[in-house]
Amino acid sequence: MSEGLLMAWRNLTIPFHWTHDKTGILRRVLEKFFGDEKLNFSELNLLRWYVYQWVHSHYKKPENYKWIRIMSQKELKKYILEVLVRRYGILPF
Repeated sequence: MSEGLLMAWRNLTIPFHWTHDKTGILRRVLEKFFGDEKLNFSELNLLRWYVYQWVHSHYKKPENYKWIRIMSQKELKKYILEVLVRRYGILPF
């Protein structure tokens, strides 16, 4: 894991929102994610962790939200747009 991502990972507090991202790492990862760029393993793990924590703390939890931790980038994007936003009205960003 790169040093910048590692520092961001260690400094995360729950609940965390992307607007609290002082280093800008999560914002860059989100821009790459929604810009259809390929994320490296560390970036994808950071995004998975963030989405999982956001959904886990939400009062309307989808029954299959625990699968977020092992989803690929394509599966995660589909899950966010189709399940979280359309069905449950949860927008983590």
